[in-house]
Amino acid sequence: MAKALVVYATITGNNEDVADIITDALEDLGVEVDEVEMTMADPADFEEADICVICPCTY
Repeated sequence: MAKALVVYATITGNNEDVADIITDALEDLGVEVDEVEMTMADPADFEEADICVICPCTY
């Protein structure tokens, strides 16, 4: 089974919503997904993932 990592940063909460949508879509496809706020992400987590999605905030 593929494993995905979805990392997001948000100021207003909008990017967390986007990360949730991406996570749900990947899970619907049978992918195991970890969703993490950017400050809590460990660089080693990226090495274990087959798919990496980053939702950065813009200011």
